[in-house]
Amino acid sequence: AANAFARTARADAESRRALDLAERKLAESREAEVLLRRRADEQSSLWERRRKGLDQRERELVEREEQVRADERRAAARTKAAASQKDEARREAANAEGVAARAAAAAAAVED
Repeated sequence: AANAFARTARADAESRRALDLAERKLAESREAEVLLRRRADEQSSLWERRRKGLDQRERELVEREEQVRADERRAAARTKAAASQKDEARREAANAEGVAARAAAAAAAVED
């Protein structure tokens, strides 16, 4: 009976050690899981910040493109206005030349 009791006590002690070891491994596993979740959350947060940064840069590029198009439209309008003014100046110069030629002809006619 003492021998059976000793075997039972050893088996009980071994099973407690195995249980303690299993509990430690479970605790380590849970800690590792928590760390992995934290790292995943940090990585997700990092990717989210990067995505937002890219979205912001994309919005800035779109705004710049719109600004360039607006500048091009204004430049085209200025060029068109300048060409129109140039044409008007040519017409006025031609009219002035015509008036001067008629005035010269009239003056020549008066002298005769």
